[in-house]
This record gives sequence, C-alpha cells and structure tokens, in this order.
Amino acid sequence: MANKTPILVFDLDDTLYSKQQVFLTALKQCYPTFTTDIDVYKVYQEKSEIAFELFTNGQITLEENHLSRVEGTLSALGLDSSKESVIHFKETYQYVMDHIELDKEWYDFFYKVTNRSTLVLLTNGPTSHQSKKITSLGLEKWFDSSRIFISETTGVPKPQAEAFMSVERLFPDVRRNDFWMIGDDLTNDIEGARNRDWNTIYFKFGEEKSDVNAKPLSNPKELLLKLEKEALISL
Repeated sequence: MANKTPILVFDLDDTLYSKQQVFLTALKQCYPTFTTDIDVYKVYQEKSEIAFELFTNGQITLEENHLSRVEGTLSALGLDSSKESVIHFKETYQYVMDHIELDKEWYDFFYKVTNRSTLVLLTNGPTSHQSKKITSLGLEKWFDSSRIFISETTGVPKPQAEAFMSVERLFPDVRRNDFWMIGDDLTNDIEGARNRDWNTIYFKFGEEKSDVNAKPLSNPKELLLKLEKEALISL
C-alpha cells in the first residue's frame, strides 16, 4: 500500500467519537433522576486516569481497573456505589459502548482525505477494548491494520516518545514535519507529538465548551477546513 503525505495520526477516544456521550447515556439509564451542576464526566475522567495508571503499572488487573473507575466515580458523585450498582453501571456502559457508531460527518471527511493522505490510529488502552471500538466504528475501512497502534499491544503508551517513534519507523522516508497528530489530550497527544517535532491539531469530537485557553476543533468539517488552510489537503 503506497504511502501518501501528510501522515494524519488520529487518537481514538474523544477524538473519533464522544466517550463523554457514552458515559452520560449510561449514567442517565442507571440513575434517571440524577441531576448535578458539576461536570460529571470530568470526575469520571479523573478516576479513569488513576485506575488506568495502576493497570499500566501492573498494580491492578484490567477488570479491577474497570470496576475501580466506576466505583470511584459513583462514590464521588454521591450515588449508590455498592458492588451491585457498580457492576450494573459497568454492564450498561459497556452495552452503550458496544453500540457506538461513527458520526456521518466522518464518512464525508474520510472519503475526501483517504486518497490524499495516509491515515494512522494511535491510541492508549487495552487491546481488546480498543479493538472492539474500532470494529464498532467501522474504522478498518480507512485505517489499515498495519497502521493501528494500541498501547497494550505495543507496550508503550502516549506521551512516551517510543509510542510516536513506532509510527515513524513505519514511514522511514517521511520527514517529521509531515506527521500530524490529531487528538483531544493536551499531554498524551499534543505535547507528546510536539516533543517529536510533529505538527499537532487539538481536536475533541463534540466539544461545545472548553476550560482551557486553546479551544479544540470539534467536528470533521472544522478539521477538513483546517487541513485545507494548512495546504495539507486540496479538494
């Protein structure tokens, strides 16, 4: 398969679909009367990061990782966090996650860029879970299996330099400034890529508000315009 520049490297979670929407849908199904003014998804993100780090370091199992993030979130929100409730939420969340679909705007985006660039997927997470998401979203249509990098499989998560170097080694004749990292995490995606002298695009699918100074792009149309502006894609 011929390589075309630029090399567009996509994150998965909260970049190609909204993990926040999955969480909120599951929360609403399990706790239909629950309302709050705080950003409940941010609580879940914080608990997830703590649990994932423990899993990555080998301190807890994958199953304990999933249960820990749920228990910690429900407890922090003042909701029933009994073992039964944690398992019920986990199962509901997984059901919603297993039925995610790629937004229609992405189809138009990929059809327009697939012959003008090379697409790579670079994601942190357990191989089995990330692979399920990739299949549910139908991403194999645009991302060749040799260009999908999952941290548990490679053994190196972002933002470690080796995660990005693994992608570089796949394209030995491509200059670093032809790599473009597109992702939602300012540390794992943006800072990690910049440390390898890659170009970056801060993108968070469906993001309507941001508590950081740099507001991310939030939909495929905006991303396509950005790529055109940077003279990366000519349509």
